[in-house]
Amino acid sequence: MFKFLRASMSIDIGSDFIRMFTEDQENVWSERSVIAIYTDQNGNETVLATGKDALDMEDRVPKNIIVYRPFMGGKIEHFNAALLLIRHMIIEIQGRLLWMAPKVRVALHHDASLEEKKSYTDLLTKSGMKQVTMVNRSFASAIGADVPIDEACGYMVVNIGACATEISVIALERVAFFNRIHIGGRMIDKAIISYLEKKHNDSCRANFSLF
Repeated sequence: MFKFLRASMSIDIGSDFIRMFTEDQENVWSERSVIAIYTDQNGNETVLATGKDALDMEDRVPKNIIVYRPFMGGKIEHFNAALLLIRHMIIEIQGRLLWMAPKVRVALHHDASLEEKKSYTDLLTKSGMKQVTMVNRSFASAIGADVPIDEACGYMVVNIGACATEISVIALERVAFFNRIHIGGRMIDKAIISYLEKKHNDSCRANFSLF
């Protein structure tokens, strides 16, 4: 038990999913990056749902319940909602808030600004973490895919997220090239849906005109 409370954790915070890995359990915990918060007349906030349950509530709740997507495009859009979501995940993992804070590694993109790094450090520290270390997401993705990052040969790593796509070329344990575009899975999904809707509607109109 005490080993777990001191255990190091790794976390990948995305616009759609948050994934946490605990070293001693060797288990990956995954949760949708969505939280539903109820605010009463006195301004007190209560977490109603997180993850998929909160996602199912989106656009279906009264005005005093807000469904937040606190992380968008690598940035923290709603700090308080993000804090409540991270704390909820910690409780889900170990059954209580941290009272012996673990060290944590968080993956950020190669060009993350000092302001972005500070905001994530503040978030995780206030969530109960003792020491926050930034990890280059390009290296983390490459190592996870068993890419030999120490070779002189360049390897391209493409990470397609919900709101952004990161392209890296890694060689000799360094990022030789990096580019990040704000086009991700959500935009691709919308483009496919828009295309199919247009094609379907045009097809229906063409068939109707034959009669």
